[in-house]
Amino acid sequence: MRKTHLGLTSLGGGFHFLSLCGALSIGTLLSVFVEAGSISDGAKLPVIVRIEGVSPEDGRGRTDEFQIPVNTDNSFALDNVSKDGTLWNLDSLQVSGNIDPFTSVNYAVTNNAAVTINFTVSVLLPIAPQLPTTLHGGSVGGALTDANNNGVATVATVGGGVPFYQGQIDGSTVLSIFTDPYSLSVAFAGQTINLPAMNPGLPGPTLPSGPALASIGIINRFSLTPGDQFSGNSFFVIEPIPEPGTLVLAGLCLACLGFRRCN
Repeated sequence: MRKTHLGLTSLGGGFHFLSLCGALSIGTLLSVFVEAGSISDGAKLPVIVRIEGVSPEDGRGRTDEFQIPVNTDNSFALDNVSKDGTLWNLDSLQVSGNIDPFTSVNYAVTNNAAVTINFTVSVLLPIAPQLPTTLHGGSVGGALTDANNNGVATVATVGGGVPFYQGQIDGSTVLSIFTDPYSLSVAFAGQTINLPAMNPGLPGPTLPSGPALASIGIINRFSLTPGDQFSGNSFFVIEPIPEPGTLVLAGLCLACLGFRRCN
């Protein structure tokens, strides 16, 4: 009977065990990169942030758009932005994140009009593909202030089944928080009342979702009564889930690398 020595005996076709280990190591690493997405290889398109405020009565309003460049370390940030207007003010805006991918947005708006204004706050983040499936999670919070001190202030969903918060993957909503109908109102003049903080899928992320091919995003949609201010903050994150076969190969890869070090 022929003796078999690991690393010396040929395996069908003349491949040695160590060569097989090397091939597995490289192949496994390549597989992981393909599944999780190679950020450095992806085109670093700008992050798009939009704040829109429109009167549902006559359609008057405006949209402020900001394009945020992505840094060499894949991070991005927009700090301390504000803009006054006739119908509404953008009192503050801060956006940050990484095309790793996750993003957060903090903002405050004031309704200067004599009518309710419908607001849409959105962040669109281009990403490298995250395959084959993902986990996601998000959070939202905020505060409503009776800024004109008249004892009436309400922030609410805009109707039509549209939730206050939407976490999106490739333009499809995978996470909804404060589903329609929802409203929050002050109890007395000058009051500031908090929108309850919600954190589904966090810490984590833990909520299952499909592949993410091109983008993730956050959308906040709400109505705000005249003369009042709302400040909000939202966060959304996803992570890829490797296929079980990839995890097995990764384990074999590590075992092979350990064997090569020992020999």
